[in-house]
Amino acid sequence: MRSPSRNRKKRSFRFRTVLYSMGLTLMLLAVTFGISLFLVHQELRTDAFVQLDRTLVFLTDKYVGSTLENELEKITISQWPPELQASFHRNFPEAKIALIERESQHDGLGYEVIASTGKERLEILISEGGQMWVAHSESVEEIFQALEASLVNPFHDASASGISLLLLDPAGEIIGGTAEGSMPVDRAMFLQQGPEIKSEVRSFGFMKKIFIAQKMYDGNMLCVSDDFSEGIQELRRWGIFLLSLLVVFLPFSFIAGLLLSRHAMEGVKRVAEAARVFDAGHLQQRVQSRRAGAEVEELCQSFNGMASRIEKLVRELREITANIAHDIRTPITRIRGLVETMDWNTASEEERAEISGMVIAECDQLTPLVSDILDMARAETGVMELHREAIDLGAELEKSIEIFSAFASEKQITLEHTFSGASVFVEAERSKIQRMISNLLDNAIKFTPPGSRVEVRLYQNENQAGFEVVDNGPGIPLSDQASVFERFNRGGDSRTIPGNGLGLSLVKAFVELHGGGVVLKPASPHGCVFRVWLPLENVKEERNLKGVSWSGSKESQCKWRADHEEDI
Repeated sequence: MRSPSRNRKKRSFRFRTVLYSMGLTLMLLAVTFGISLFLVHQELRTDAFVQLDRTLVFLTDKYVGSTLENELEKITISQWPPELQASFHRNFPEAKIALIERESQHDGLGYEVIASTGKERLEILISEGGQMWVAHSESVEEIFQALEASLVNPFHDASASGISLLLLDPAGEIIGGTAEGSMPVDRAMFLQQGPEIKSEVRSFGFMKKIFIAQKMYDGNMLCVSDDFSEGIQELRRWGIFLLSLLVVFLPFSFIAGLLLSRHAMEGVKRVAEAARVFDAGHLQQRVQSRRAGAEVEELCQSFNGMASRIEKLVRELREITANIAHDIRTPITRIRGLVETMDWNTASEEERAEISGMVIAECDQLTPLVSDILDMARAETGVMELHREAIDLGAELEKSIEIFSAFASEKQITLEHTFSGASVFVEAERSKIQRMISNLLDNAIKFTPPGSRVEVRLYQNENQAGFEVVDNGPGIPLSDQASVFERFNRGGDSRTIPGNGLGLSLVKAFVELHGGGVVLKPASPHGCVFRVWLPLENVKEERNLKGVSWSGSKESQCKWRADHEEDI
């Protein structure tokens, strides 16, 4: 059974990198070996063909038997007198002429003719008077032996030990040599069907022999072959050289793979170590990239960003838990105090009813808090299902303004709007829209001092619709604006005012659940503007926003529209 550590090493990046590096080196060397061997073989084969061609020309001259040094003394049959041609063919009907030379004889100018009957070579002398006689004859077998003897070193510059000969008659019978050592008979016989000109048949393989055949002037076939022994030896030397390169480069690739994997995994190891430290509870742990490459730097940045978000969420969770514990502990403590201090055995019915009413009142304070926390959690996680319908945003705003008018009057705050009768339809859940409007109005009236003004505005453009709640109170300090939508946030003097700090968080969660958004901007010259917008996709509008009027001058309206387009 394999140990886990051994399996882990085989699955490691370093092991695979080394394996890939060695495999790549082997593949490159194999490709280089194949291509180099092929090119070297082609070059050696070409050289062997050139050498064999030269040998064939040399042997052809030897086969003819000419020792003529001055080419001017050589004549063709057409230059020979016709009467001599006719006389020659009568005397030697089977002879085929290879060469006619003009020469001086003791009785004048004559001719020497080299011809062959296919069985023997004849050296015929012809006098000026037309007399003909055979000066010398030699059998084809003797000629073949002379050819083999001349192959010891025909050019005095290269060994011909690998060259072998085969001589065939026109019928394909072997005159000299062996078919095993030269060209196969069937490969050369087709030349007998062609004209009496030089013809070649070449056959070769990667490690096979090279053949050249030529039809001689007398109809015999001279075949020359090279066993390619020198080329094979050269190829073997080249193969040994490449194998030695493999022996050198394979350990080098192993070392290079180790170094490369070590450098590549250095940044990953730092991230892994930081993750272990982070998992141990040190949420401030971060990773430095140290110029480890774009990919590792991106990994480090992703880890650091994730760690920062987790640290922020944990911090917020702790704060939320502390705030929830504080908000819940107070009414629970009062409930417990009421129950513990009450003597239920001696208490009258009126006292029991009074204590029960107080307990119920404390429980009523807990119910909205728990409900708000659950609603916000469901909205932020996307679990909450929306029951959308086409609702008139203007009508819902007017209803909420009418409800909060009494509350505003008690605080001597003017609550006004300028869009009476205007209709803007959006696809949304009515209860959530009402909750958003109520929270923003309650927040504006609650934190605006007496004598101030709260204004509600309605707007619509091509893609969005929404509303604004504007007050001219003291506003929110710049340092607290970034956290105004956080849960249980109660900055500044708001801690002395009743509430749980979830109102604006619920507004943000509900509006984002609808695909919209909410922003806070300072009002001019002072105060706050909470701007809410919702998308108008798939909305069936019954009426356009034609009855909307704007408070303030035309310049302020244009400025608001410019600010609105920039934010949305």
